[in-house]
Amino acid sequence: GVMVLPGSGNEYPVQPGDFIVVADNAVNHRKPNIPAFDLSKADFEYPNTDNPALGQVDNPAVPNAKVIFSTMNYNMFLFHNRGFESYVIARFPQGEDEKTFLIKYKYDYEYIDSAGNIKKESAYEVPNTWIIDAVNCSIEAKFIKILTDPSLDSGWTSCGKIDSDPARFGKSVRRKIINTTADKKNLYKDTNNSTADFVKDSEPSLKNGIVH
Repeated sequence: GVMVLPGSGNEYPVQPGDFIVVADNAVNHRKPNIPAFDLSKADFEYPNTDNPALGQVDNPAVPNAKVIFSTMNYNMFLFHNRGFESYVIARFPQGEDEKTFLIKYKYDYEYIDSAGNIKKESAYEVPNTWIIDAVNCSIEAKFIKILTDPSLDSGWTSCGKIDSDPARFGKSVRRKIINTTADKKNLYKDTNNSTADFVKDSEPSLKNGIVH
């Protein structure tokens, strides 16, 4: 999936040591589900209101991000709940935008599945020079290889050790804090090796009420 934040890239700067929260649905999820989080003050949301059956609403107080490509139904951007994917933060270079990206960077490929059938799929490729940061995710029992160039991420991180690990729920991966500045901003470890840079099976920061 490809999700684009609004604006030209200059309207919403993220300062060093700071963060943004991008919610699927920027509402208070604690009302129907006490262990959940209040995301009504997220920085961005990508609610899918095209299908009423999903029960999603648009919070007018939160700017909307746009999902410009998705392999999921209803044009949704979903994170794999067992971490079998890699994620990147990228910036369109001068002369490129979401329209040119969808035209010029479509990637058609084929592969042989476990039954020996040839499968044809389409996705989009993101040039390495566009990528600001990347993280590979896997689990120990299923890891095969990293999907990014080692200069972007030479390792991987995870929640759980086996496929559908019951211990994965309520967990996240969080970048390690190596120091804190005088104005209480965290300094994070970033060696482009997620194996060393992240804390596996970590408590989500949102559990501490950290929402702007």
